[in-house]
Amino acid sequence: MHAPARHRTGRGMDFDEMRELAHERIAGRRGMLLDGDPIEELARAHERHAERLDRAADGLREVGWKNALGDTVEGRTVTTNYRASATAGPQSLRAALISQADASRAIAEGLRAVHTELADTEKVGYTQIYYAAQHSTQAN
Repeated sequence: MHAPARHRTGRGMDFDEMRELAHERIAGRRGMLLDGDPIEELARAHERHAERLDRAADGLREVGWKNALGDTVEGRTVTTNYRASATAGPQSLRAALISQADASRAIAEGLRAVHTELADTEKVGYTQIYYAAQHSTQAN
């Protein structure tokens, strides 16, 4: 007799291993309350992280718009450089925070996709997987 097949993720872990790893990671974090599926909890944590990054990026909007050093060449230059590094352009701190927030949301979506795949796989049922494994063994 063969054991039922275990579905593996793209990272080489089966879903039980992924759940166990998620439980371990959640256990050490005060901000994460495990009240349901650990994969969903991790997805929520990534969304909360993205929201914090968005707030931080929004807080940078006003940086570099007020010249606190006076109307001198140096004052204008410093103010412009602050604005450029904090808010303007693709290499700015604000752009980096927004990019990280987007990445965190993408991770949350990926986790939810894995969760959906897991739920769909579990719906199939171990009996059906076992039955298919038996017939494929007999056919060979």
